[in-house]
Amino acid sequence: MDEVLPEPFGGAHTNAEKTAETLKAFLLKHLDQLLQLPAADRLKQRYAKFRAYGHFNEKPPSEVEKQEALVTTIT
Repeated sequence: MDEVLPEPFGGAHTNAEKTAETLKAFLLKHLDQLLQLPAADRLKQRYAKFRAYGHFNEKPPSEVEKQEALVTTIT
């Protein structure tokens, strides 16, 4: 799941029962959504999700960034 769950005031460790209730509600919601999809679609989505990890576009460093890196390396 890719969602941040709300915690009780003071953090999850301060109210384990409320934290468990929140977790259960979110898990059941997402499970229901997943069960609506055919198994093949769930597998495709999972595959695409994990294949996307680590992909990024890196721009070439500017001249200033190159100079800063050079100075940092020398000192």
